[in-house]
Amino acid sequence: MTRMKLYASSTSPFARKVIIIAKEMDVHSLIEIVPYAVDPTKTGAVSQPNPLNKIPALDVDGIGAIYGSQVIVQYLLSLNPAKAGAFLAREGDPQRYLTLTLESLADGMTDALILCRFEEHLRPAELRWESWLAGQKAKVLRALDEMERVVGAGSGDSPLDLGKVAVVCALSYADLRMPEVAWRVGRPALARLFDMAHATRESVRTTVLG
Repeated sequence: MTRMKLYASSTSPFARKVIIIAKEMDVHSLIEIVPYAVDPTKTGAVSQPNPLNKIPALDVDGIGAIYGSQVIVQYLLSLNPAKAGAFLAREGDPQRYLTLTLESLADGMTDALILCRFEEHLRPAELRWESWLAGQKAKVLRALDEMERVVGAGSGDSPLDLGKVAVVCALSYADLRMPEVAWRVGRPALARLFDMAHATRESVRTTVLG
């Protein structure tokens, strides 16, 4: 089987999403995790495959570098077609695009959370742009409300798929970096999904951020 190296951080929600899918596809044992901390102010060469200096990045023997968590998970799903269908419906099935849209929404919320983190903790106080920061936080709240609607419509007790994995990772990152968002308040479907995923899936339980 193909060997892989995954450049990742234990605090990266995108890396967590990739590792969860790798575990669910039974290919995690083929992946060597290479710890990598991202410095968004770095201007020189980077010691990982992605020239954008973002993680996760997957280096695959015989293929090369694959980066962007949404691309990486598609590759990992392709390695175990028998199990992949439970996480992402086949081409042509409308549910496939709903799942991918939920993944995109959760990833977009995570992007906004990361930008808030950079603005509040890396940018010097005298250079902070408060209205821009407020705009990012508003994105987080709108995304949370839409995820509550989508997950609630499909029941937070339904099987875990790729979109819900992305949601769980986004919520975990909110807990880690912006607990004041209090995403559980008024969002019972998200709370059920989060608790169910951690209680029932070893892949989720063993990849806690931190």
